[in-house]
Amino acid sequence: MPKGCKNGFTLWEVLLVIALLGILASMVLPGYSSSIDSTESEVHKVNVLKIESAVRLYRLDTGSSPESLDDLMTCPSADLNWQGPYLEEMPACPFDPNKHYVLDESGKAVIR
Repeated sequence: MPKGCKNGFTLWEVLLVIALLGILASMVLPGYSSSIDSTESEVHKVNVLKIESAVRLYRLDTGSSPESLDDLMTCPSADLNWQGPYLEEMPACPFDPNKHYVLDESGKAVIR
């Protein structure tokens, strides 16, 4: 190697690479964020359909609506027409892990 030749990157080269990475990140992150929101929304729709279908099957078998979503997974006391379990496990809320699905007065699944 000739005398006076140094290996490495100059400050300008490093700054240019950092700037290019910042530009790429600013282009990619908004698309990534919106895809996460879209996925959560789709998971919620599927969970609601799954729960409401299980409620309809429960109503067909027993002739009444379940008192809670737990009735879809375990047999309520002394219900001889129960053909479940209608749900293997309770779907998790995709928006907030501290919230869960419940049935409202009309038998629709809502998050609380």
